[in-house]
Amino acid sequence: MAQFTHNSSGQLENYFNFQIAPVFVLISLLYICILFLNHAFIISDIAVFELLQERNQLSLFNFFYESQYFITPIWLIWKFSITTLTLWMGCFMFGYKITYSNLLKWVMCCEILFIIAELIKFLSFLLIPGDPNYNDFLAFYPLSLLNWFNYEHIPKRLHYPLKSINLFELGYWILLVLGVFFLSRKKLKNAIYIVLSSYLLLFQLWLIFYSLVFR
Repeated sequence: MAQFTHNSSGQLENYFNFQIAPVFVLISLLYICILFLNHAFIISDIAVFELLQERNQLSLFNFFYESQYFITPIWLIWKFSITTLTLWMGCFMFGYKITYSNLLKWVMCCEILFIIAELIKFLSFLLIPGDPNYNDFLAFYPLSLLNWFNYEHIPKRLHYPLKSINLFELGYWILLVLGVFFLSRKKLKNAIYIVLSSYLLLFQLWLIFYSLVFR
């Protein structure tokens, strides 16, 4: 097992010679493209926005929606930085030496899961027949806990936490564990402990904080 871990880690690190900036730009552009597609093919067809257009109020909504094109890279910087720092501190507390840059690169690669989730959401509203409203669009997240309930009967402060608990997030945890496992060249169970005591703990605290503070 030790030999397998060592060889696999060396192979993984060989793929980490890429530059961070181009990959970050690519991830940002993918999210921005999905935002544009959602606006062009989903949101613009929702009946309430036709009413806003008739009242000449649509430009204000477009302004706030399009501001996400500029906010998205900032949000990604914050997300990648906090996640990587949390994992790095977890590794440090367990005495593992993993470079921050390698952890950051792995975290950025893992983001593909959430990009896939956003694409599934777009295709779900684009291809499945129906006449959704804007609240339906906001409340939906593929394979999330919120999908099991009628969101109209659940307090809005719980929508985000229930959306955040989904199979893509579970897959993200697994990928983080595998990343720490290969990069640290240590036992798999120790990698699990690191992710549980660092990222997963912070994730749970954030959801609890959100549900208690935001109304």
